[in-house]
Amino acid sequence: LLWSKTFLLGNSFSPYKGDDLAFALLFDMNLLFESYVGAYLKKQGLNISLQDKQHHLVVTPKKFALRPDIVIETENEIIIADTKWKCITEEKDISQADMYQLFAYGKKYQNQKLFLIYPKDGEKQPQNLVYQYEIEKSLELKVFYFDVTQDFKSYQFTVQ
Repeated sequence: LLWSKTFLLGNSFSPYKGDDLAFALLFDMNLLFESYVGAYLKKQGLNISLQDKQHHLVVTPKKFALRPDIVIETENEIIIADTKWKCITEEKDISQADMYQLFAYGKKYQNQKLFLIYPKDGEKQPQNLVYQYEIEKSLELKVFYFDVTQDFKSYQFTVQ
């Protein structure tokens, strides 16, 4: 009821004194973005799993579970995609830790295609593919912007 009153009266919360009690409504945007991209890819007919737990960084004893956000299984290959809820406008904004994380996924899953997916933030960013890297001879990493404002039916995003 408190939230309804706040929205209907057009009020907002501020750090100033008053008699109204307010509760925080917070969402883990990393999980929300991952779920949204995962749902989109499922609607495209892809076979995906979220937060895959098949591999560990250390094999004996099993330690440091690797949990890529999205694992896409096709007839010919396994594709790893990791979503990051960060505003990336230039190549220099991509963190080294994100690159290392994808490198570890690529080595352990022994696949050739890796994707880093960031939210599209504004008109200045390119539509889809932003950067493409060859990490090793048989390991490719692509960086994409994903536009969450687009309708699932009209948005064109491919993982090829």
